[in-house]
Amino acid sequence: MRISKYLAEIFGRDPLLYRLGFMMLITGFILLIPMMIDNRLVTGINPWLKPMKFCFSIAVFVWTIAWFLQDLKLNYTKSAKIISRVTSIVMIVEIIIILFQAFRGVPSHFNMATPLDGILFGLMGIGIGTSTVLSIWMLLLYLIGKTNTHATYRLGIILGFVVFLISSWIGGQMIANNQHSIGVLDGGQGIPFFNWSQEGGDLRVAHFFGLHALQVIPLVSYFIKEKLSRKVHVVAVAIFTLAYIAILGFLYLQALEGKPLLSI
Repeated sequence: MRISKYLAEIFGRDPLLYRLGFMMLITGFILLIPMMIDNRLVTGINPWLKPMKFCFSIAVFVWTIAWFLQDLKLNYTKSAKIISRVTSIVMIVEIIIILFQAFRGVPSHFNMATPLDGILFGLMGIGIGTSTVLSIWMLLLYLIGKTNTHATYRLGIILGFVVFLISSWIGGQMIANNQHSIGVLDGGQGIPFFNWSQEGGDLRVAHFFGLHALQVIPLVSYFIKEKLSRKVHVVAVAIFTLAYIAILGFLYLQALEGKPLLSI
């Protein structure tokens, strides 16, 4: 499927989430302009890098949710509509706060320096918590509800959500620690663009890898359905998911030991 057809398919599945994702992509590229003219640093990086990354990440996330919601609309129209609208609201509030803090030149995450910073970070936490609840809701609908989704692909979606929620728990650990780095303070030398620490452990690595299980595992299960014999579908999806979880566990333990993903 060509990109244009893929985008048209997303629009047909959920126009609201499609438009939100497209808006996030445009915003992410527009942020290249302030990045080139703003010389300030926040935790060692340009303040506009984080909102740009979040724009791209949100675009991928909402388009993924739009794709999955189509399978639920036939039997759960109201639930799909609620999930779509609340997801949109949460993501818009999230990116507005991140952009506002970038404009101020202060960290958006783990920032309790002033009452305003604490309130904004708290609102972001509420938003992420709400998004997690919506993900659990979708998981339950796929798990015990009625859909016309192919069994192998449906299994991949269910497992993708499970690993995604595990990663959300890792995100909760970062909030509890009030930073993402282990063994060093946030900031310092990081891998280009991602800014994952090169000086100590960084929980964001495992968090990132786990979040994108929501795209990778269902996609692999779809190709397994298309390319392999029906007899090995479940086994193949299970093996791939276990391998994915093993890598996620390795990245998580590596961070807890205070070891960077790469040391350049």
